[in-house]
Amino acid sequence: MNSDNFFPKLQASPEILAALASKKVFLFDFDGVLVDSISDISASVNATLSYSGFRELPEETLRTFVGDGARNLIMRAFNASAGEGQKEHLSDDYIDSRLVWYKDYYNNHAVIRTTLFPGVMELLRKLKEEGAYSAIVSNKPLATSLIITERLGISPYLSSIIGPENTGRIKPAPDGLKAALEEVNKVSGSGGYSPENVLMTGDSPQDIMAGKNFGCMTCAVLRGYSPEEKLRNAEPDLSVGFAGDLLELFTCGHNL
Repeated sequence: MNSDNFFPKLQASPEILAALASKKVFLFDFDGVLVDSISDISASVNATLSYSGFRELPEETLRTFVGDGARNLIMRAFNASAGEGQKEHLSDDYIDSRLVWYKDYYNNHAVIRTTLFPGVMELLRKLKEEGAYSAIVSNKPLATSLIITERLGISPYLSSIIGPENTGRIKPAPDGLKAALEEVNKVSGSGGYSPENVLMTGDSPQDIMAGKNFGCMTCAVLRGYSPEEKLRNAEPDLSVGFAGDLLELFTCGHNL
């Protein structure tokens, strides 16, 4: 994808702005998009490693493991941490047992340092005021997403929160996006929104590919948890620094 298509804030083409203004359903990934949660995720993974007798890992390393669901996160962390004689213990059953411990610990420490990214609250409020619908589609365990959205005060602005438990599949499969749109159609009472009415916003190639597999417009968040080059290779329709930057683009589109 040509880097000229990666639009800085307020420099999207009129065509992109008009397309944004026409969207009625805004689907968001969660970690690295709406919330800056890497510190609490890392602390919880390291607590799991330490409890299990494994060495802790730097946050910068753990950041690269986020995005493919909690089990993959834990599996990657234990494989990266394992020393001599430890790898032989990393059976599927062992990883599953560590995953259970991690989820319980993380649910009790999910909002220690986790915060909303800049502009997120304002964006969600504006979308609701304009009659649009917002939802989360995340590979994160659903219970944890529910805890964080409630404590950070954004639950009233969300029509649906979808996790891997809802469909049994994670992104880049489009199943979560489909489930979220079905929920939005129930809430809206219209029943008529289709992928053409949807914008999927995420910070990973998995998010962009999920949107493409679903057949909707996609937006990459460049200041999330994935390297920009990987996002560029996924060829999103547009990009922003933070998800909150969509507020100005959305407003500009309505003012065309």
